[in-house]
Order: sequence, then structure tokens, then C-alpha cells
Amino acid sequence: MEWKKAPLLAVCLSALLVGGCSSQEGEMRSFTKNTTHCDLTSADKRSDFILQCLKNANPESDEEPEDWIRQCQTMAEQTICPIRQVEITEECRRSTFGSCDYWREFNRELVAN
Repeated sequence: MEWKKAPLLAVCLSALLVGGCSSQEGEMRSFTKNTTHCDLTSADKRSDFILQCLKNANPESDEEPEDWIRQCQTMAEQTICPIRQVEITEECRRSTFGSCDYWREFNRELVAN
């Protein structure tokens, strides 16, 4: 009697597996956000800020210099670049059970005012 239920169980599990793993990979989404927006005109100011920031960092501390580079870059962008409205387009990179594991930024454009 149990063997008669096996094909039904196999069909149900297959349907769940196929339906549950529908992939969104490659799907795109767009949204607008107010965030810092740097353009090429501020590149020299930002690089000077980053270099000065690295000089001012304590080279004897436990933090690695490569950690400071990213922190100094973030501070430069937040200090020098204006906050503007941008449209961000992201792409689903990997999907598990119908939802994205993460969205990767695909494009970022300044919204015309």
C-alpha cells in the first residue's frame, strides 16, 4: 500500500522543487534615492582628501592600511560630493526559492531636475 503512494509523493516533491526554485536571476529593478553623487570635477579634491586622510591615520594602529583607504574614500565622498537624486538599477544575481540572494548595482544615473 505504501508503494502506491510513492509516485504521488515523487510528483508532489518534483512540483515543489520546480515551483519553489523559480529563478529571478537576471531580473532588474530600478528606484530613485537621494545620495551623494560625485562627478569628475571633484576627483582632484577627493583624491587630495583621501591622501591627507591616510597621512593622518595612525600607521601603528591595528587596522590595515587597505581598511583606511575605503574609510577615507567614504569620508571624502560624504564631505565633498553633493546629495542628489539618482536612479539606481540593480540586477538579481542569484535566486533561492523564488527570492534574490542579493541585488548587485548595475547602473546609477543622476535624475534630471
